[in-house]
Amino acid sequence: MSVFSKKNTMFKRLLIKSFRERKSRVALAFAAIVVGVSIASALIGMSYDLGRKMNRELRTYGANLAITPETDFREEGYLSAVTTIGEGRYIGEQELKKLRELPSSANILGLASYLYAVVRVGTQPVVLAGVVFSETRKVNPFWEVEGEEIDDEDRTNSLLGQAAAEKLKLKTGDSFVLEYGEGTGRATRSFRVKGIVTTGSSEDNQIFVSLPAAQDLTGRRGKVTLITASVLGGLPAVEKLAEEIKRNIPNLTAKPIRRIAQAEGRILNKIKLTMFLLTTVILAISILCVITTMVSLVEERRKEIALFKALGARDGEIIRLFLSEALLIGTAGGLVSYGLGLLLAQIMSRNVFASSISPRMIVIPITLAIAWLVSLLGSLLPLRLALKIEPATVLKEE
Repeated sequence: MSVFSKKNTMFKRLLIKSFRERKSRVALAFAAIVVGVSIASALIGMSYDLGRKMNRELRTYGANLAITPETDFREEGYLSAVTTIGEGRYIGEQELKKLRELPSSANILGLASYLYAVVRVGTQPVVLAGVVFSETRKVNPFWEVEGEEIDDEDRTNSLLGQAAAEKLKLKTGDSFVLEYGEGTGRATRSFRVKGIVTTGSSEDNQIFVSLPAAQDLTGRRGKVTLITASVLGGLPAVEKLAEEIKRNIPNLTAKPIRRIAQAEGRILNKIKLTMFLLTTVILAISILCVITTMVSLVEERRKEIALFKALGARDGEIIRLFLSEALLIGTAGGLVSYGLGLLLAQIMSRNVFASSISPRMIVIPITLAIAWLVSLLGSLLPLRLALKIEPATVLKEE
């Protein structure tokens, strides 16, 4: 038998013996890879859906785009500004229809229309807001209603902001009369308080009725004062939609509410950074565990390695032996890690976002690559020790 054949036979024997006779050590290295790479795989799997899911969750903070007929739009205090818009400064049904037909309208989670007017309850002036409450709920899901909500076509019931209810001394079930205008243009309508709404902002001082009821009272059929939108996709998507509105509906002004839109981006970036740092730390711990295990394996196999060298094996063949073992363990660990990572990602997603994630095939090669990287990095120090073994010294000791 040639020396080459002997070395190949010895190589195979050493490789098989490593897995057969040192199962506990190999299992430790395998477990270290699986634990670290499973968590990394889960976080990577979640990261593909993270932006979409986080953006949808952050939409509970309220609108991130305001649309008005104003050309001098100011973000600060925009709600109070639009209540004083004069005659003719309204958004019509045609503009609203065009909004829903824009290319980026698919990113709109909610589109809330408001018609504002200053009315009186007795002698007390108060801001009236006509709303499509089903859409307003999508934009402002954080609003808390004590009592019942109003239907979109309801012309007899209302919701009172908490501060407005205290100011007018009204409670759920009470009736009151709204007055709008002066002289011959004066209009009145009776409403019943169906619920008290708490918003935590200036809306607490307003009275809410359905949009048709407000349009009837003020004589502004088919008109609204303000539209707020909840747009998915963060600040880039909001700015894109604002640009489309500017380009296609020039008589409207659309501005991102940057305090909210930018806050969403910062929160998402911080979460992604935290996930990256957590993954890095976990993988570093896994590599240390693999190093410790593989060093112990080298110590146990000193005689075998010395004999392999004595048969004429060069450093390249020793490297091939260790890298083969590392890749085999890494491949098995990577495949198991993908399955466990997918399960872990589903559990985390359901607990955090109350929804599942979509399995993505691209995560499989990424997980395998990470597993190979962990196993190879974990084998570098043990490999260096193996290359330093002197056959004459070791075999003489035996």
